[in-house]
Amino acid sequence: MPRAIAIDGGLEESSGTDSFRRPKPVEVPDLEAIFEAKRDAINSDELKHLLLPPKDEIKVQDIERLSRTIDSSVPENTYEQTNDLFARKCIEFYSGGWNIVERKDEGDRVPSPTLVPLVYESDLKHAHKSSAQDLMHELANISSKEILNSSLLCSRAESRDTSDTPVKGQKKEPAVSLKAKAKKRVVVFRFKTERGPPILEFAKDDKRAHKEELDLSASNSIEYDDNSTDTFVINFDEGAYVFQCEDMATREKWVSTVADKVNLWRRVVPQANGGADVPDSPLEPSPQRFSLKNTRGPKVDTKSVFLDLSQSRSPQDRKSLRSRLARPDLLAVYQVDDAAPLSKPIPPPPHMSEYLGHRFVVTCQDLTMRMNLSANGRPLNPEPFFCSLVLYDIRENCVVSERFHFDLNQQRHGYCEVDTSAAHLETRSRRAVFSVSDPHPEIYLVLFVEKTLQKDFNAVIEAYIRGADNPKAAERQSKAAADAMARHGGQRMPFAWAARPVFRSDKELDTRAEFSPLFRQDLEKMREEDMFRVLHEYHRTMVKTSTQGKLRFTMVPGAFTASVERYASNYPTVTPSLLPVAPYPDKELAPRREVMSFYPRALQHAHLTYYDFLYVYPRSVNFAAKRVSKSSSARNVLCRIMLLDTDKFALDPNPSGAPLVYGRSNTQRYVSYAETTVSYHTRQPTFNEEVKIALPPTVSRHHHLLFTFFHVAVKEKKKSKTMVRLGHAVLPLAVALTTNRARFHMCVASASAGYDGHDLPPNYLEQIKMEGKTRDTYDKECEQEPLPGLRWLDDGKPLFVVDTRSHSTVRHHDDHLRKFFNACARHDRTTRSDTELCNAIKGLHAMQDATLFGFLPVIFNQLLELLPSSPSNHDDVTANVITYLLYAVGRMPVTAHERSQLVHQYVEHVFKTSYDSTSMRAVHDGLAHQLLPILKDGQTRDSVVLYAWFFLRLISKSMAQFLFETKMHKKPRKKRFPQVACKFDYIRIICSYSQFVSLNLPLSPETLDECVSACDHTFKRRHYPAWVLLSNVTSMLDHPDRNLRQRAIATLRNVLMRHDRQLTASSRAARERVAMLYFPVVHMVTAHSQYLTTSSTAEPRSPLHLSHDATRDLLACFLFVLKNYDPQLIIYYHRTAFSRSFFDVLRHAIDTFHFKGRKEIVAAMMDAPITHQHAIKIIEEGYTTVKRKGSSASGLIDWRTRTRSVVDRQSLSASTPNGSHLGTPRKKTIERSGTSPVPPLEEQSSTTRFRLSTVGSSSALQGALSPQKIDKAVLHAGHFAMESAFVVLEMLELILQDFPDTIEEQDGMNYVAQDSFGILLELLRKEPSDNIVPHVFASIKAFAETYPTVLFNPQVDYNQELCHTALRACSSSLPRLQKYSAVLLYFLLKQNISRMTQDVLVSVSKIAGTLTESADKRLQTAIDKVAELAQANAARSQPGFSSEVEGLMRRVRTVLVNTSKFQQYKSDPETLVDLQWDVANSYSTSPDLRLTWLEKMASNQAESKCWVEAGMCVVHGAAITAQVLAVRDPNSPYRLKDFEAISPNINMERLDALAVEQAKSLTSPLFTTRDWCTWFRVAISCFKRAEYYELVGAKLYNLITPRFEEQNRYTLLSEAHSDLHECYEHILQANKNRMRHFATYYRVKFFGAAFETMDGKEFIYKEPNITPLATVSIRLKSLYTKHLAGKAALEMITDSNDVDASTLDASKAYLQITHVEPYFDEEELAERAFHFHRNYKLQRFIYETPFTASGKARSESVTEQCKRKTILTLANSAFFPALRKRCRLYACPHMCLSPIRVAIDEMTKKLLKIEEIVEASIPNLVMLQLQLQGTLTSQVNAGPMQYAAEFLGKKDQFPKRDIRKLSDLFEKLLEHMRAGVEVHRRLISEEHLELQVQLEAGLDRMSATLEQLIPSIRQKKRRSMRQMPQPKGVSDKVDEPGIHYLNHLLG
Repeated sequence: MPRAIAIDGGLEESSGTDSFRRPKPVEVPDLEAIFEAKRDAINSDELKHLLLPPKDEIKVQDIERLSRTIDSSVPENTYEQTNDLFARKCIEFYSGGWNIVERKDEGDRVPSPTLVPLVYESDLKHAHKSSAQDLMHELANISSKEILNSSLLCSRAESRDTSDTPVKGQKKEPAVSLKAKAKKRVVVFRFKTERGPPILEFAKDDKRAHKEELDLSASNSIEYDDNSTDTFVINFDEGAYVFQCEDMATREKWVSTVADKVNLWRRVVPQANGGADVPDSPLEPSPQRFSLKNTRGPKVDTKSVFLDLSQSRSPQDRKSLRSRLARPDLLAVYQVDDAAPLSKPIPPPPHMSEYLGHRFVVTCQDLTMRMNLSANGRPLNPEPFFCSLVLYDIRENCVVSERFHFDLNQQRHGYCEVDTSAAHLETRSRRAVFSVSDPHPEIYLVLFVEKTLQKDFNAVIEAYIRGADNPKAAERQSKAAADAMARHGGQRMPFAWAARPVFRSDKELDTRAEFSPLFRQDLEKMREEDMFRVLHEYHRTMVKTSTQGKLRFTMVPGAFTASVERYASNYPTVTPSLLPVAPYPDKELAPRREVMSFYPRALQHAHLTYYDFLYVYPRSVNFAAKRVSKSSSARNVLCRIMLLDTDKFALDPNPSGAPLVYGRSNTQRYVSYAETTVSYHTRQPTFNEEVKIALPPTVSRHHHLLFTFFHVAVKEKKKSKTMVRLGHAVLPLAVALTTNRARFHMCVASASAGYDGHDLPPNYLEQIKMEGKTRDTYDKECEQEPLPGLRWLDDGKPLFVVDTRSHSTVRHHDDHLRKFFNACARHDRTTRSDTELCNAIKGLHAMQDATLFGFLPVIFNQLLELLPSSPSNHDDVTANVITYLLYAVGRMPVTAHERSQLVHQYVEHVFKTSYDSTSMRAVHDGLAHQLLPILKDGQTRDSVVLYAWFFLRLISKSMAQFLFETKMHKKPRKKRFPQVACKFDYIRIICSYSQFVSLNLPLSPETLDECVSACDHTFKRRHYPAWVLLSNVTSMLDHPDRNLRQRAIATLRNVLMRHDRQLTASSRAARERVAMLYFPVVHMVTAHSQYLTTSSTAEPRSPLHLSHDATRDLLACFLFVLKNYDPQLIIYYHRTAFSRSFFDVLRHAIDTFHFKGRKEIVAAMMDAPITHQHAIKIIEEGYTTVKRKGSSASGLIDWRTRTRSVVDRQSLSASTPNGSHLGTPRKKTIERSGTSPVPPLEEQSSTTRFRLSTVGSSSALQGALSPQKIDKAVLHAGHFAMESAFVVLEMLELILQDFPDTIEEQDGMNYVAQDSFGILLELLRKEPSDNIVPHVFASIKAFAETYPTVLFNPQVDYNQELCHTALRACSSSLPRLQKYSAVLLYFLLKQNISRMTQDVLVSVSKIAGTLTESADKRLQTAIDKVAELAQANAARSQPGFSSEVEGLMRRVRTVLVNTSKFQQYKSDPETLVDLQWDVANSYSTSPDLRLTWLEKMASNQAESKCWVEAGMCVVHGAAITAQVLAVRDPNSPYRLKDFEAISPNINMERLDALAVEQAKSLTSPLFTTRDWCTWFRVAISCFKRAEYYELVGAKLYNLITPRFEEQNRYTLLSEAHSDLHECYEHILQANKNRMRHFATYYRVKFFGAAFETMDGKEFIYKEPNITPLATVSIRLKSLYTKHLAGKAALEMITDSNDVDASTLDASKAYLQITHVEPYFDEEELAERAFHFHRNYKLQRFIYETPFTASGKARSESVTEQCKRKTILTLANSAFFPALRKRCRLYACPHMCLSPIRVAIDEMTKKLLKIEEIVEASIPNLVMLQLQLQGTLTSQVNAGPMQYAAEFLGKKDQFPKRDIRKLSDLFEKLLEHMRAGVEVHRRLISEEHLELQVQLEAGLDRMSATLEQLIPSIRQKKRRSMRQMPQPKGVSDKVDEPGIHYLNHLLG
C-alpha cells in the first residue's frame, strides 16, 4: 500500500497567477499500528470506548419485499420462457427483495432533548391587543373569508370536567344526548375580522339572516366523541358544545382545521398576561384531544431574588447555581437550514412503493330507462344494456385510463334472457378503482352504453324517446330485442353516452356530482377526437354556464347513477392483471377492479410489478367501393380481433386465437377474440372500442394480430347467412410493440380469394410491409405497402385504421436502451465489443425521461454490473458508465436532503454489488479507480462533487456487501481491501464515520501546550483525521470563493453536531476529550474575527467576509469547544495566547444568537431563502396554478433538471449521439419552459435562494410553516440563545476570576476590563431568557464587589453604563429581570451612593421619554422596590442611607412624571422637543443632567432629519462642557463667549452660581477635552448635512483647530483643513448658482380649550427647504386631529386676518397657519449681502394681509387695494436656527400700506427677483422666463402695467414722493427687463425663438407705454438716439416686432 497520498490538507505554493496553494503529499498515519503500539495505554484509559472502534459494526441483510398482491405479479415460468436480457433483468428486480446495509450504531443516539418553553421579553412586548392582532394578521395570513361552512347538528352541554382522562378500557360517557337537544344549524368557522379572533357562526338556514356567534378564543379543548364516529366536542369553562357531522371525513376536517387555526391564532397573539407555562406536550398534541388552553408566566418574588443575589458571592456558589439548571447540549438545539449529510445521519428513504396516484372508487348502481317494464313494483329495462366507463382528460386531450366494462342487467328483461353462467367472479364487478396523477376539474368520467344490435338505429332511438313512460312501447321493444338476440347472438350496437366531472375546481374529489342525462351516441362521431370535441362543448355549456338548453345533443330518457368515493382498503380488490390485492377479505364477493391508468406525464417512480399489456383500438374501415363481396354489400360491418402465434399455415375461415384477450363483463377472464360494435347501414363505420391483450413472455416474428371484418345481416332474409366475412388485416405483433403509441393505416385482404379453401396463404406475414413516420400525436404512424402476394381490396388502398398502445413493465420502446442491452448481451471483453458497448452507453444520454424513471433500478443494475469486469484502471467502459451515472443522477429531480428520492432508494434498498470471482474485483473497485481521473477533469469535477454522496454510498455499500459475500469481514482490517490504493483519498468519509473520534487517538496529552495548540505539525501528528478537517477549513477561510468557505464551515459544523448528539460522548470527561480534538477552532475563529458578519441583512463588506449563515455556523463551533473544554485549560490558553479578538468573538456570538422573539423568527422563516428541496416541494404544490396553460409534468421535470443538474449546466467529456455536448440543456426543453438555465454552481450559494413570489403560491408556504414547525423553531432558537449566553457567561467568569491584576491595571482602563464588563452588560441588553437572568446578575454583583475601584473610576463610564442598563431592565416586561435589576441597584447604592446618585439621575434622564406607558409604570414599580429594600434593611446599613435612597428615588420619580407625556406626543416632534427643552431647563443647575437632555434633544432632532437643530443642541452641549472645564481648570482656554459667534442663543447656557458649585464636584466622565472635541465634530457633521457650511468654516473650526495645534494632532489638523476646503468650495458653488434653500417659515396660532396650555399661543414653525403651505396644513391637521380625537373637532382658519377668539365655537379647536418671511430693515439688508446671512440669526418675520376700505379682502381696482404688514418677533430673545423647530412670539406690531404704497412694495419685490436672476453668474433660464413672461407678455400684463396706468397716469391724486419712488422703480424695472431679454436671447436655442419674439414685442410695448408716463425715460431715449449714428436708409420707427427676430437671424 502506498504511504504518500494527496490529501486535501497539506498545502504548497503554486506557480503562475493562482495565489491559492495546491495539495501536496502528506504522510497518513497507520492507525492500527498505533493501536497495537499503545495497547497498554489504551486498555488502561477510562475512556477506552472512545479510542477503539467496535467490532461487527456493519449489518448486511436481504429483506423480502412486501407485495400488494397475494400472488406474485410475475407469472410462472415467465423468466424461463423469455430470452431477452432486459426482460430477464426486469423480472429479477420484480421478484427480488431489498438489499440493506446499515451500521448497528445508527440508531444508538441521544434522543432529541425535551425542551420547555422559555420566557423572553420580546414575546411579552406584544401583549397589547392592537399590536398582537397586527402580528397575527401579518404572520398567520388569517383571512376573514369563510374557512368551513356546512350544516351540523348542534347542542349545548352543561359544564363538565374535561381534564380527566377515562380509565383504559372504560367507555367514555357521551357529552350530551344529541337526539334530545340537537338542532340543525348552518355553522361557519371563520375569523371575525382580518385581525379578530376565531368564531363559530350559527344560523338557521343558508341565508344566515338570524345568526349567533361563539368566540373560540376562550375555548379549552376540542376532542372527539368516542361513542360516535361523526361527533366532536368543543369545551369551555362554562360548558361544552357538541356537533354532529355528515360523516367521519367531515368531522376530521372540522377538528383539524379548528384546532390548527385557533392554536395558530394564539401562538401569534400572546395574551395580555404574557409568558408561557410548560405545556404537557410542547409540540405534539394528543390525537384525541387538542389543547386550546392559554398559559401564564412564572411568578417571581422580590424576597427570593434578594436572597439569591446575597448568597451568590463566590465563583463556586455561582457555578453551583448554574449546575442546578437543566441545560440542553449546545448543538442539540442549533437549527440549520441546509440538509447537509453530516449534520445528522440522513434517514434512510422509505422503500420503493408502487405509484398509485390519486385513487377513487366508482360504484355503478343503476341504469334505468324511462321506457321500462314493471317487475315486482320496480322499473325494469325492456332489454339488457352493456356499459363501460373511461376517464377523459379534456385539458390534455388524452384518455387517462383503460375501460372498465360492466353491466347492471338482470337474468331476464321482459322477453330477453341473459346467460351469465360461464362468467368468472372478477368479470361481474360493478366497482372500479380509478387513479389520476394530476387532479383537475377537466377530467371527466365518461359512460358508454351499448345494446343488442337491431335494425334502423334511428328508429330504435326514436322509440325510446317517444315511448317514455309507455309500458306497451316497452313491451314491443323487449320483444324486438329478444328476436334480435336470437338472430345475432352477442352482436351489439352503440346506444348512448353520459359524463360527469370527477374533481372540483379546488382539485378535491367531487363526491356529489351526478352523471349527465343520457345522450344519443352519434354513429358518425365515434372517433376519439370527436369525443373530445363533444366533451369540450359539454364542459363549456354545462359546467361553466350551467345552461342545459343550449346543448346540441339528443337526450335519451333515462338515467345512470353511480357513487364516487375516496379509496378505502376494506373491500376485495383485484389489479388490472386480475391478481387479488392483499388483504382479500371475501372470496365469494365480486371484487372491485383496479383500472389501469395512462398517466399523461412521466412519473418519477420506478416500476415495481410485472404487467405486459397491449391495447388495440380499431378506429375506422372504409368499404365504400362498389362491391367488396359477392354475397354482401358490406353495410353493417363488424371487426373481430384475435392474437395468433404463427403464420406458417394457411389461414382457415374460422381461425382460433390465443386465449389472451381480457373478457368483458360477465364473461370468462380470458377469451380468444374480441368484437366491435356494429354501426347500422354504413359502409364507412368508425369504432370506439378497446381490446386488452395479455402479451406472451416472448414475442416471435410470427406473432400477429388478425383483424377479420364481417357483414352482419340485420334484416331477416331466407337462406342468408347472419355473418359474412369481408376481409382480413394483419399486423405483426413485433411491429406494434416497437413504440408506445402507434397508428397503422392497413390494407384489407379479400376473404374470398380462394387459397385452396383458405382465406390467406401460408407465410402471409411476408406480404406485410410497413412504412413508418413520426407524428406529433403518436410516437409512430405507419402505412402499409401492398405487396403483390395477396389480393387486396380496393387496389390495395389502406382501408383500415387501428391504434395500439403498449403498456408494459418488461418492454420498452427506446432504441438507445435496446442497443445498450443488446450490446451487454453480446459483450465478450474484446476491443470491438468494448467499442460497441461504449457507444451504446453514450447513446443512453438521449433516452427519454419516462424510460429512465420507470426502469432506473434495472438500468443502474446493468451499468454497475459492468464495472467488476473492467480489466484496467482506465477502462473506457467504466469511464462511460460513471459519466452516464453522473448524467442520469443529475436528471433526477431532488426531494429531501438535496437528493433524488428515487436514486436514494435505489442506493439504499436495491443496489447489490457484484464481483469477478477470478480477479475479486467488485463494483467499488471500478468506481474508486475511475473517479480519480474524472475528478481531474475540470468539466466534470463539480458534478462529481455535487453527487459524491451517490458514489460514496455505492462504494461503502459495495465494500460491506463484498466483505460479507466473501467472508472477509472476519479478517483484520488491513487485509480486507489490500488492493484499494486510494481509500485515503476519500478520507472525508471518515468524518461521517461513527468511530471518527477513535481514529484521532484522543489520548491524554503529555503537556499543557499540546492541549491548547493550534492546527500545526504537532497537532497533525497526534490527531491526523481532525487535522485534515481543520486544516482544510482554515485554508478555506482565506479562499475568495464564498461557496467553498460555506461548504467547509458546514462540514465542521456537522461533525461537531454529530459529536454533540452521540450517546458515547455524554459524560463530561468524554466531552472534554472530544473537544480537545477541536481546540484549534478557537485559534481559527479568533484569527478571523474581523471577517464575521453579525447582521442577517448586511451584505459581506469584502470577498473575505463571511456570510451571516457561515458566521453562525463558525460561532456555534467556537461555543461548542468552549463549553465542553476543560476550564483550567482555557485559563492556560488565556495566559499564553490572550488577545482582544477573543472578546470580539464573544460579542459576535451574543449579537448573532440572542433571541429575537417569535415574531422575528416567524417573519424570517417566511422571508428566508429556501433550499432546493423545499423550493421544489413548493413548486410541485403550486405548479398547476402557476403554469396552467402550456404546462406539463415533463416541463416541470426538465425545469428541475436544469436547476439541480450540474451535468446539464456543464458539459461532460462524452458526447451524445446527435453530436451535442453532454450536459448542454436540450433546446426543446428550454423552449418549452421559457426560462433560461441557472448560473453554474460556482455562482450559486450553498443554499440556492428562491423567493415565494417566484412561484406565485403561498399555500405551500403555509404547509411548510405549520404551527408545529414554528413552535419547534422558536423553542430551539430560545434554548440555543440561552445556552450560548451561558457559555459566554462562563468564559467571562473564568477571566474575571483568574485575571484580577490585569483587570485592575490603570484602574480598569484596559481592554480586558472594558470588554469583560461590556459583554456582561450586553447579555442583559439582548433580552435574556428568564432562566439566565439570576446568573448574569450574580456575575455583575461579583464584579462590583471584587473590582469597586474599576467600577466607580470617574475616568470611565462603567457605572453609568451599568446604571443605564439596570434601569432599562427595571422597565422590562420580564418579571424576573425587573426584580433582579431593582435588587442590583440596591446593592450598588449601598456600595457607593454618592457616585450612584449622579449616575442614576443621568441614566434615568436618558431613558425617560423613550418608554411606553406600561414600561414606565414598571420602572416606577421597580424604583419603589429599591426604596422598600433600603427601608427594610435600614438596620444593617449606614445611618441615613435609607433616607438618601428615598430622596434619590423621589427625584427619579419626579423625572419620570415630568417625562410621562413624551410617549403621548411621540408623533408630534415639535411638542416633544419642547417638553424635552422644558425638562432640560429644569436642570439648569446640574450641568451633567442638562447635558444629558441636550444630547437626547439632539438625537430626536437627528432622527427627524432636522440637522441644523441637532447641530445647535450639540453646540450648546459643547458650551456647557467648555464652562465645566473652565471651572475645573482656570487656565482652560475654553470660554462661553467663543460660542456666541455660532449662535446668539448660546447665552442661555451660562452657568449660574449653583451650577458652578456643582461643576466643581462633578466626577462624571462626560466632561473631558476629548468629549469637548467630540461634541464639535458631531456639530460639524450636522451642519454639513444641513448645508450650513458657513458655520463649519468660519465658526466651529476656528474653535477646534487651536486645540489640535496645542496637542500636535496633525492628522486631525489635516482632516480639518481638508474639510474646510470642501466647505468653502460648497459655499462658492452655492453662491454661484443660488440653488440653496434653507427653510420656509410659518406662523401657527392655536385656538380652543382642547389645546389646553397651547390655547391662544402663537409660534413660528421652521420647515425644511421649500415646503408649501398645503403640505404644512395637511401635516398639522392630521397630527392634531389624532391628538384631539374624542376631545374636539379641528377646523383650519384659511386667512391671515386677526381672529377674535370670542366669536369661535368653544367646542371646537382651530388652527391658523400663515406663511411668513424673514424681515430686515434697510440697514440689515445692506449688512446681509449673501443668501446665507439672510437665513441665519433670524428674529423678526413678516406677513401681509390684503384689505380694502369697504371691508373686503381684495378689490379689482389697484387704487382700492390696501395691505397690512404684521411684524413678528421671537420671544426670549431667541433666534433661528435654534435648538427647536418652533419658537414663541411675543410682539406683533402692524403697519398698514395705502394702495400706492402697496404698488411700491410689490414693484420692489419684483425688481429684487429679476435683479437676482439677471445678475447671476449662471442665470436660471426657467426662472428668467417666468419673470419675463409675468411682466412682458400680454396675458399677464395687467400686473405691473396696471400699477403704471392707475398711479403714474393720475399723478395728481397721489403724494409726489410716492409717485417719484414708483417712477424710479419702473425705470429700473425697464432696464432690468431689457437686460433680461438680452440674457434670454443669449441662452435660448432655436425652439425658444418664438418666445423671444413675443418677449421683445412685449418689451417694446412696455417701453412705449412707460415713455408716455415717465418723462425721464423719454428723455433718456432721446439722448441715446442723438448719440447713436443713424444708418442710411433706415427709418427712425422700429416698432415692428419682426425686426428683432430678423436681427437675431442675421446675427
